[in-house]
Amino acid sequence: MRRSKAGYFRANSTLTGLPAAELDEIVRASDALRLLRGETLWAPGDAPDSIYWMRSGVVRVGSVGAGQRELTLRFHGRNEVFGIRSLFVSGVRTTTALAHEDALVFRTPVTVMEGAARRHGELGLRLSGLLVERQLRLEARLSGLIFSPVQKRLLAIFRELGVDFGVRDSRGIILTLRLTQRELGTLVGASRETVSLAMSALRKAKAVTTEDRRIVLLGEKLRKSPRRGRTPRAGV
Repeated sequence: MRRSKAGYFRANSTLTGLPAAELDEIVRASDALRLLRGETLWAPGDAPDSIYWMRSGVVRVGSVGAGQRELTLRFHGRNEVFGIRSLFVSGVRTTTALAHEDALVFRTPVTVMEGAARRHGELGLRLSGLLVERQLRLEARLSGLIFSPVQKRLLAIFRELGVDFGVRDSRGIILTLRLTQRELGTLVGASRETVSLAMSALRKAKAVTTEDRRIVLLGEKLRKSPRRGRTPRAGV
């Protein structure tokens, strides 16, 4: 575990340019957490004392609104860094993070990352830039919940997920993230029944098909993120 943990952080392009001693301090301060599917990583009211780095699996971050309606804000996959708002915003956490699949994450104390960001301005700028990018993507999606019909919302979220969880297929893009209709509803602000009807319409229009709870976007091209591969993305 020690060797794989050190290798993970040293290959992490968010930390590119940090001196070896600084990287070693982050490695020493970070511990590994194994989460089973459905296990909670943080809950509303928890102290924002850590940021997290995905080694494997998927973590879902969401919130619960009026009437106990759930909204999924983000799925974090392999190589993503998330929880970084803790570096910039005070106060307790207002969201819930739980394992959508069995996951292995590394946890780094906020104080350690704050110190590294203060000493190395490029790291601070990189982290703040990732946070802004994440916020802009979320704002764009939330505006779509108000102004777009459900079918259009679904296609938009499929394309967004394709950036992080999509693989090429002869037919288009396969989303490797398995989602139920209820979980799709939490992404687009709709009931399971409404999602079911919208998915039927999309299938009839030959826009999508499904295989083992995986969505296939027919005729779509894979849109690459500039930070895919070994470069983590920011999270909520």
